[in-house]
Amino acid sequence: MAIPTIVIGLLLIIVGLIGYFLGTPPEGADAVSVTALIPAFFGAVLFVLGLVAAQIKGKAVMHVMHVAVLIGLLGLVGSAMRIPKSIAAVQEGGEALALYAQSAMAVLCFIYVALCIRSFVNARIKKQAE
Repeated sequence: MAIPTIVIGLLLIIVGLIGYFLGTPPEGADAVSVTALIPAFFGAVLFVLGLVAAQIKGKAVMHVMHVAVLIGLLGLVGSAMRIPKSIAAVQEGGEALALYAQSAMAVLCFIYVALCIRSFVNARIKKQAE
Protein backbone atom coordinates (compact mmCIF):
# COMPACT_ATOMS: atom_id res chain seq x y z
CA MET A 1 0.00 0.00 0.00
CA ALA A 2 2.99 2.32 0.01
CA ILE A 3 2.68 3.16 -3.70
CA PRO A 4 -1.05 4.04 -3.56
CA THR A 5 -0.36 6.16 -0.49
CA ILE A 6 2.35 8.08 -2.33
CA VAL A 7 0.17 8.53 -5.43
CA ILE A 8 -2.88 9.74 -3.49
CA GLY A 9 -0.59 12.04 -1.50
CA LEU A 10 0.78 13.58 -4.69
CA LEU A 11 -2.71 13.99 -6.16
CA LEU A 12 -3.91 15.76 -3.00
CA ILE A 13 -0.87 18.04 -3.12
CA ILE A 14 -1.75 18.93 -6.71
CA VAL A 15 -5.39 19.61 -5.77
CA GLY A 16 -4.28 21.92 -2.95
CA LEU A 17 -1.82 23.81 -5.13
CA ILE A 18 -4.39 24.26 -7.90
CA GLY A 19 -6.93 25.55 -5.38
CA TYR A 20 -4.43 27.99 -3.94
CA PHE A 21 -2.84 29.35 -7.10
CA LEU A 22 -5.96 29.44 -9.30
CA GLY A 23 -8.32 30.63 -6.58
CA THR A 24 -9.40 34.24 -6.38
CA PRO A 25 -9.12 36.11 -3.10
CA PRO A 26 -12.36 37.00 -1.35
CA GLU A 27 -13.50 40.61 -1.46
CA GLY A 28 -11.32 42.78 0.73
CA ALA A 29 -8.49 40.22 0.95
CA ASP A 30 -5.09 40.50 -0.66
CA ALA A 31 -4.49 36.78 -1.18
CA VAL A 32 -6.20 33.43 -1.28
CA SER A 33 -6.62 31.89 2.16
CA VAL A 34 -4.14 29.28 3.32
CA THR A 35 -7.13 26.99 3.86
CA ALA A 36 -7.06 26.38 0.11
CA LEU A 37 -3.90 24.36 0.80
CA ILE A 38 -5.61 21.92 3.18
CA PRO A 39 -5.65 19.12 0.56
CA ALA A 40 -1.92 19.71 0.03
CA PHE A 41 -1.25 19.41 3.77
CA PHE A 42 -3.11 16.10 3.95
CA GLY A 43 -1.34 14.99 0.77
CA ALA A 44 2.08 15.85 2.17
CA VAL A 45 1.43 13.76 5.29
CA LEU A 46 0.22 10.81 3.20
CA PHE A 47 3.17 11.18 0.84
CA VAL A 48 5.67 11.06 3.71
CA LEU A 49 3.89 8.11 5.33
CA GLY A 50 3.96 6.29 1.98
CA LEU A 51 7.69 6.89 1.66
CA VAL A 52 8.24 5.65 5.21
CA ALA A 53 6.12 2.53 4.58
CA ALA A 54 8.14 1.79 1.45
CA GLN A 55 11.41 1.85 3.41
CA ILE A 56 10.52 -0.21 6.47
CA LYS A 57 9.69 -3.88 7.01
CA GLY A 58 7.66 -6.00 9.39
CA LYS A 59 4.92 -4.89 11.74
CA ALA A 60 6.07 -1.28 11.56
CA VAL A 61 4.57 -1.07 8.06
CA MET A 62 1.20 -2.06 9.50
CA HIS A 63 1.37 0.72 12.08
CA VAL A 64 2.39 3.34 9.53
CA MET A 65 -0.41 2.28 7.19
CA HIS A 66 -2.97 2.44 9.99
CA VAL A 67 -1.91 6.02 10.70
CA ALA A 68 -2.12 6.77 6.96
CA VAL A 69 -5.66 5.40 6.64
CA LEU A 70 -6.67 7.43 9.69
CA ILE A 71 -5.35 10.57 7.97
CA GLY A 72 -7.26 9.57 4.83
CA LEU A 73 -10.45 9.03 6.83
CA LEU A 74 -10.08 12.42 8.53
CA GLY A 75 -9.58 14.01 5.11
CA LEU A 76 -12.67 12.26 3.76
CA VAL A 77 -14.91 13.28 6.65
CA GLY A 78 -13.58 16.83 6.82
CA SER A 79 -13.89 17.54 3.12
CA ALA A 80 -17.26 15.80 2.74
CA MET A 81 -18.71 17.84 5.61
CA ARG A 82 -17.79 21.10 3.85
CA ILE A 83 -19.31 20.21 0.47
CA PRO A 84 -22.92 21.29 1.32
CA LYS A 85 -21.71 24.72 2.49
CA SER A 86 -19.65 25.10 -0.68
CA ILE A 87 -22.66 24.18 -2.83
CA ALA A 88 -24.71 26.84 -1.05
CA ALA A 89 -21.91 29.39 -1.55
CA VAL A 90 -21.72 28.61 -5.28
CA GLN A 91 -25.50 28.98 -5.60
CA GLU A 92 -25.19 32.43 -4.04
CA GLY A 93 -22.60 33.43 -6.64
CA GLY A 94 -19.42 32.31 -4.91
CA GLU A 95 -16.41 30.72 -6.52
CA ALA A 96 -16.80 27.09 -7.62
CA LEU A 97 -13.11 26.21 -7.32
CA ALA A 98 -13.42 25.56 -3.58
CA LEU A 99 -16.29 23.16 -4.24
CA TYR A 100 -14.24 21.34 -6.86
CA ALA A 101 -11.21 21.08 -4.58
CA GLN A 102 -13.27 19.80 -1.64
CA SER A 103 -15.05 17.30 -3.87
CA ALA A 104 -11.78 16.10 -5.36
CA MET A 105 -10.29 15.69 -1.89
CA ALA A 106 -13.35 13.76 -0.71
CA VAL A 107 -13.24 11.44 -3.73
CA LEU A 108 -9.49 10.83 -3.47
CA CYS A 109 -9.69 10.16 0.26
CA PHE A 110 -12.68 7.84 -0.25
CA ILE A 111 -10.77 5.85 -2.87
CA TYR A 112 -7.73 5.69 -0.60
CA VAL A 113 -9.71 4.53 2.45
CA ALA A 114 -11.50 1.90 0.35
CA LEU A 115 -8.18 0.61 -1.00
CA CYS A 116 -6.75 0.45 2.51
CA ILE A 117 -9.75 -1.42 3.88
CA ARG A 118 -9.52 -3.92 1.02
CA SER A 119 -5.80 -4.37 1.69
CA PHE A 120 -6.35 -4.85 5.42
CA VAL A 121 -9.09 -7.43 4.80
CA ASN A 122 -6.92 -9.31 2.31
CA ALA A 123 -4.01 -9.30 4.77
CA ARG A 124 -6.28 -10.70 7.50
CA ILE A 125 -7.57 -13.43 5.18
CA LYS A 126 -4.02 -14.32 4.14
CA LYS A 127 -2.89 -14.45 7.77
CA GLN A 128 -5.80 -16.73 8.74
CA ALA A 129 -5.07 -19.06 5.81
CA GLU A 130 -1.51 -19.63 7.03
